[in-house]
Amino acid sequence: MLTALQDQSIGNGINSINPYPYFFRSQYNLSDIWKDIKRETDIFLDFIESPDSTYLNSALEKGGVSSVGRCRVDPPHGWKCFDDMTNNHIPSVVDKIWDMWSLKGVYRNMTESWINRHPPNATTLEHHHHNVNVAICAYLDVPEGSGNLEILNPFLTYKYAEPVDDGYEMPRQDHWIQIPVKTNDIVYFPGWLKHRTGVNNSDSNRYVMTMNVTAYGMTNIDRGYDEFNNAIGFVE
Repeated sequence: MLTALQDQSIGNGINSINPYPYFFRSQYNLSDIWKDIKRETDIFLDFIESPDSTYLNSALEKGGVSSVGRCRVDPPHGWKCFDDMTNNHIPSVVDKIWDMWSLKGVYRNMTESWINRHPPNATTLEHHHHNVNVAICAYLDVPEGSGNLEILNPFLTYKYAEPVDDGYEMPRQDHWIQIPVKTNDIVYFPGWLKHRTGVNNSDSNRYVMTMNVTAYGMTNIDRGYDEFNNAIGFVE
């Protein structure tokens, strides 16, 4: 049986209990790496926006540009400058998440990654990461006022059974929850969680690197695959 995380104060002597944690944050010194690769990354993203590019920009980008079309060709998590983050820092965090989500014994792999650039007034529209266990956003450069990560309340369906006030969805959009982010933050959440970015209301570009961690094989069953599949009728 799992144990809930430590209570967190929300003021006035009230504590919030988080029995099923699904959203996490760590910090990593991305700033120093970003200073060294920003120029080359901008050239790379400029090319994706150009008519000559064979890699299409994402349809989810409204005013921005994403390298998601190259997410398996030249994924940035494989760049040498991110070696320690990819092979040490992030796995140490995902190890703990894997245990909390009862995924012990399930193999995993970082399958793809990309970088998004949001100039002023740009945003990424609502989406989720299909078949991804852990979606990861590493914030390379977040100017003040450039927008937060926004997640859709995963209990939204149940909210419809409650007598919420008239402004819940419109105009307040309380079914969307802002997650404040800053440079050097890395956030982790399940791929099924719908999310988007806030509009960049600053005068500078905002950069975020996104990674997907996906399970690809189970070792937490005692029997071999052939015996298991035969038992449930998948193999004749």
